[in-house]
Amino acid sequence: MRLFYWKGSPRTRCSFVADGVVKIFKTSAQGKEQILSIAHPGEALNDIPIFDGGANPVSAQAFGPVTTYGIKKERLLS
Repeated sequence: MRLFYWKGSPRTRCSFVADGVVKIFKTSAQGKEQILSIAHPGEALNDIPIFDGGANPVSAQAFGPVTTYGIKKERLLS
């Protein structure tokens, strides 16, 4: 399964799920995974850090084959 991004990483584009599903999760210091949501087609990934300028607050990983589209931060903000 493809890891799209991880907690704490900077983002330069906002991604949207076109096909497939993506799990949004956090991992504790002990290695336990907490799934926060499942993104389906039409849903945005990592939109919060694009607007607040911070790092990703969560990680995201594909469940099988996934198609995503992205918009660069600069284009989205303009």
